[in-house]
Amino acid sequence: VEPLELGRFISTCRKEKNLTQKQLGEELGVTDRAVSKWENGVSLVKDTTSIHADFCSTDTAGGLDNKK
Repeated sequence: VEPLELGRFISTCRKEKNLTQKQLGEELGVTDRAVSKWENGVSLVKDTTSIHADFCSTDTAGGLDNKK
């Protein structure tokens, strides 16, 4: 998965849950700046498993899996 594609996925999941970048960051133990960098494809998430499992609906997660 390309960094920008992953970032869009994270952004979509976050918005589905009505979370701000700060709220998502707090849930994951990172800063809101880190979340912003992920969403903009500037840096990569070290472990996407927790984002995938905890914050994304099956429909959204499935959409990413289908692009692999």
